[in-house]
Amino acid sequence: MQRIYLDFKDWVDMAKAASGRPSQPEHADVIEIARYGVKSGLVEFPLSSVSYMELLPQQDTDRRESVGRVMPSPRR
Repeated sequence: MQRIYLDFKDWVDMAKAASGRPSQPEHADVIEIARYGVKSGLVEFPLSSVSYMELLPQQDTDRRESVGRVMPSPRR
């Protein structure tokens, strides 16, 4: 399995693509490829504490929620 660390701006781009409003046309393909890779066990996108620290101060709750939905949940 490959681990891919994304910068916060990349999570924002993924969230836009997941909501049907990609920043760039190719981002629509990227979100689908990422989803396939995760479901297939080929890749994982771990989060660091910095990812959460960058998400929390976002004043726009819709943006914060959309980014949070594409970020992986901690495993239990």
